Amino acid sequence: MNDAKIIKDQRTAVVNEEFCGNCEFCPVTCPYGAISLEPTSEEHFIARISDLLCEGCGTCVGTCPLNAIELRHSRPNQMLAQMKGLMSINGTPKPLVLAICCSECGHTAVDSSGMAMIPYPASVRIMKVPCTGILQVHQLLEAFKSGAQGVMVVGCKSDGCHYEVGVQKAEKKVELAKTLLKEYGIEPDRLAMFNMVFIEGREFAQATQMMTQTLEKLGPLSLTDDSSIKA
Repeated sequence: MNDAKIIKDQRTAVVNEEFCGNCEFCPVTCPYGAISLEPTSEEHFIARISDLLCEGCGTCVGTCPLNAIELRHSRPNQMLAQMKGLMSINGTPKPLVLAICCSECGHTAVDSSGMAMIPYPASVRIMKVPCTGILQVHQLLEAFKSGAQGVMVVGCKSDGCHYEVGVQKAEKKVELAKTLLKEYGIEPDRLAMFNMVFIEGREFAQATQMMTQTLEKLGPLSLTDDSSIKA
């Protein structure tokens, strides 16, 4: 008798079947082939996610146009609550910056800066996500509504993403969000994408300094009625 078992972290995606439609985006997007479509009728399909194959990157979450997929450990309401909490208090004269960092390279670059005792502004707040591919455009806009003067998205190198294509998806969403910010009358330079590897703590610190200097030149962000963000 073979008693061998596979033990796997349940940091996986889950589908809300009430919202799931026939778009077929997620099976194509998933870099691990973890999503399949099952027919529920002659004209309707539902996405099914294999807990065994899913790696919990969240790229499908950031791609789903109907918000029908969530990660069990990084649900949108949890991410928003974390965002608002990080932006609730400044305590420094410098503009608040939200740095959204992937768990693989972005956040480990932050750790590298700490281990090397390389300082970065205290006004920079770190928010860790599994992969930057999980981000949706409206979440980038929500960061500004939550009080951020600037937003940094820090992910892997474009050709070396731990989750294959996640950072490439994030780069496109950052560019779209910058276009929307401009339409809202907000300087696009308040949002920036940075690509790093895990040992680049010095580069992370330099990026935060650069972002802070840019925001100081731009001045305070004021969300007036004419420039209100509809996230």
